[in-house]
Amino acid sequence: MEKLIIRYVTGLPADASNWQKRMNKKYGKQPNIIKNIKYDIKHGANKTQVLALFSRIREESFFQYLQINKESMDRLDNLERELHKSQHIDSLRRDPGIVITTK
Repeated sequence: MEKLIIRYVTGLPADASNWQKRMNKKYGKQPNIIKNIKYDIKHGANKTQVLALFSRIREESFFQYLQINKESMDRLDNLERELHKSQHIDSLRRDPGIVITTK
């Protein structure tokens, strides 16, 4: 999971090959990343581990190359926001007293 999140936050290099671009287009978008994180949480990872990884990326000097890059930090913020939103909606869907309508 750590490798997946770091790869998403890092983004594609400027000199990416055609294969890398195709794979990023197919598997590297935010909905796929969120789906993979949810899968990892369902199969043994904790939500606290995910949040700890987000804070590690923000704070540790090892990830300074990501902290300097504004686009990387924006991707991390968006990922965290969308993951929180989707988990909140999933918890509401499990509550039988709440009905969610979608357009």
